[in-house]
Amino acid sequence: MAKPLKWKSLDGVSATGPGVIQATKGHDKFGLYVRAFDGFDPSTDTLTVRVEASETEEDFAPVDRGAPAVDDVLSITEGDFVESEENAGVYASYTGSNSFPIDNLRANCTAHSGGFTVEAYVYVSGSGEAAHRFQTPNTA
Repeated sequence: MAKPLKWKSLDGVSATGPGVIQATKGHDKFGLYVRAFDGFDPSTDTLTVRVEASETEEDFAPVDRGAPAVDDVLSITEGDFVESEENAGVYASYTGSNSFPIDNLRANCTAHSGGFTVEAYVYVSGSGEAAHRFQTPNTA
């Protein structure tokens, strides 16, 4: 599996809710990159974005990185963000996990205090070989 995937699951959202679903094509390494901007302040705002998985494109569950499940979900919260050195007022965070393959993934914004914008990219790979670039999957 030398073609890792990435897709923008949340695009300019300003409220809670699930993002675009994508088939993982058997990949078992997951990553989540989130940007918050247009007024986000990690010292006062609330934001949680997590990766969720499903076998059937419904009944999604958070991706648990191990046992016990408490506080071990593949997610990013307001305390994880750092301000961009290039763009003042833009905050970013990335987390990743090795897991077991699942058919479908999505990002889900589960907490959002309002007044700012969020983007979330989900990354998947499964090869021990180095990849030259991420492939953007086809969306139906």
